[in-house]
Amino acid sequence: MPVAALPASGSEHTPRHAASPPLMIRDNLVRLTDSDPNERAWAAYQLGKFGDAAAVAISPLIALLQDDTPVLLSRYLGGGYHSSNASTPGDEACQTLAKIGHEAVPALQHALQADNAVVRQLAAKALGQIGELNSIVVLLPLLDDPDRQVRAITALALGSYRHPQAAQIILDALPTATPGMRTGMVYALGQINDVLAVPKLMQRYPQEQVDVRAAIMYALGRLRDGEALETLLLGLHDADEVVRANAANALANYYNPRTMAALISSLDDPSERVRDAALESLQLVSGMQLSHDSDRWRQWWQQQQANVPPHAP
Repeated sequence: MPVAALPASGSEHTPRHAASPPLMIRDNLVRLTDSDPNERAWAAYQLGKFGDAAAVAISPLIALLQDDTPVLLSRYLGGGYHSSNASTPGDEACQTLAKIGHEAVPALQHALQADNAVVRQLAAKALGQIGELNSIVVLLPLLDDPDRQVRAITALALGSYRHPQAAQIILDALPTATPGMRTGMVYALGQINDVLAVPKLMQRYPQEQVDVRAAIMYALGRLRDGEALETLLLGLHDADEVVRANAANALANYYNPRTMAALISSLDDPSERVRDAALESLQLVSGMQLSHDSDRWRQWWQQQQANVPPHAP
């Protein structure tokens, strides 16, 4: 969908790597509202080459986020680009806003309130890529968004933060968040990969609703901290099969007698999902390609016991 043209900005930024960037930026600003979606996507893509020098384009790029017209990358990138992957002008605007960085943050934060779910998704994605800490508190409410895709992309955006304070900000907000928000927050904590989260996640596991418990198993598996082993083993006996399956997957990171015995026992779980997860973990940690037959695994494991240190955790 073409988007309405916005008044031209009175200020222009000059990138260091182009001979006459103001003219090139101005040309692409005009093309952002072209009737051809390939032209709009191309213009957004080209502006991304200027980085923060394309800040003059922030407003029209924000307007373009709503443009979900499918285009093929090969149609507008040219130059021997042979991919047939689909994109949209909105996707390209999102990428360019992320490249602009700091100056785009206020407009992107405001776009999180848009009525259009696609705009909320792409604004959250760009903010996650920019990674400024002050965006975390405005992203968190979107974990309760009515649109499932918005919730998923927001969790991914939060998980992309690599600042040491990011995990602490999310942990501080965890107790007062809704269950839906806590699920996304826990998944994000697993992606951030800060073991600071491990004790808090272990503490919350017994009291949480099922979706949050499943997320905790996933996050603890990602964090790979030895302190989490007891909670993961407990997760194998959870009433919910998704929690048990996530625990079984997570235990692929722990090779010791207790883990092996627990995973072998899970091959007899009533849920196929859990049995498959246990088998995959057993195959990963052992290098053996045995079937779901728990008796065969027990026999194999008994033969390996002599090679396991007697005081392994």
